[in-house]
Amino acid sequence: MSSHETKTLNPADFVLPDPTYGKLRNLAVVALLAGAGLSAFGANAEKSNFYYAYLIGFMFWLTVALGGMFFVLLQHLTRSGWSVVVRRTAEAFASTIPFFALLFVPIAIGLHDMYSWTHEGHITASKAKYLNPSFFFIRAATYFVIWTYIAWRMSSASIKQDQNGDTSLTARLQSFSAGGMLLFALTISFAGFDWVMSLQPHWYSTIFGVYIFSGAALAGFGTLSLAMIGLSRLKGLQGVITAEHFHGLGKFLFGFTVFWAYIAFSQFMLIWYANIPEETEFFNHRFHHGWETVSAAVLLGQFCLAFLILLPRATKRVPALLTFGALWQLFFHYVDLFWLIAPHKKETPGSEEFAHFSVTAGDLGAFLLVGGIFSLLALRKLKAHSVVPLKDPRLEESLAMVN
Repeated sequence: MSSHETKTLNPADFVLPDPTYGKLRNLAVVALLAGAGLSAFGANAEKSNFYYAYLIGFMFWLTVALGGMFFVLLQHLTRSGWSVVVRRTAEAFASTIPFFALLFVPIAIGLHDMYSWTHEGHITASKAKYLNPSFFFIRAATYFVIWTYIAWRMSSASIKQDQNGDTSLTARLQSFSAGGMLLFALTISFAGFDWVMSLQPHWYSTIFGVYIFSGAALAGFGTLSLAMIGLSRLKGLQGVITAEHFHGLGKFLFGFTVFWAYIAFSQFMLIWYANIPEETEFFNHRFHHGWETVSAAVLLGQFCLAFLILLPRATKRVPALLTFGALWQLFFHYVDLFWLIAPHKKETPGSEEFAHFSVTAGDLGAFLLVGGIFSLLALRKLKAHSVVPLKDPRLEESLAMVN
């Protein structure tokens, strides 16, 4: 696209059409209502174990939002031009994070049911200085405040630039992204420690925060790929979002598939080699009681087969193939979170014995409930503004992108 064509883009062509928005909103509402019904059924059947199902759904959609935040921070930090037409959608994902603070309430309510360190005598005095309810909630509030500020700062500056065309806002976001990325790295790591790793408080892994981050990156890039493929079909965005942008997102998805596998293998290899009981207990349960099948599925699905699916150039450029690859990784990202959290369910309420593998209505319900809310919030953000930053100084570079 020429410079002249870039200057004469019609803003009306880049607003999510009412019919499209209406259909997507209705689907999100249906998912929300179905999720609420299944969640109510699951909570009524097994209240204490439903909290684990909710935590899985919460973490899945939160990692999608955090993956969107990581994408925006990364593009500003590297002064990337190719991703301009993609960035507004990632900003919409990140904009949902403040509402996850409200969605955290059921986890707070179920704290005593899920986390054994809340029970007297279950951890050492030294660990209790960190793992105690008061400090736990202070840290959670800190994470949400930092994430909310980063999301607001990036989105508000981008929207303001659409209004006044101030190119200096791009430079400010580039400067902000350096500190923002550091805060993002620290907070997502400690949130992983607090909300997932501490489910088994005697176990520890210094790489676990990076493991959670790698999953968030996969979730963000996978969902962003699906969203851009859908948006590319809109009349105003045909020829704006192209196979070149799909290729860029596909490369990120493939790259972080390999990165996730590297982190997962590093964690397993070091624990297996050291053979320390406090560390090996994490894998011991996941190699028995039906969980060995899930362990194999995570290995084969999220890396071995995903590697072969995403490796070809065609997968990254053909919408149907990229859709399949993105859905594949999103499915196994959920399986991965299920593998991390669900084994901590109890075989019988109030017992100390971990549950055998099973999938309940509550698991599906929590996924749909939180997913419906996330989708409604992200769609509302996309509908409120142009889906492409029309006055970004690197827009022309993005439109002319060639791999």
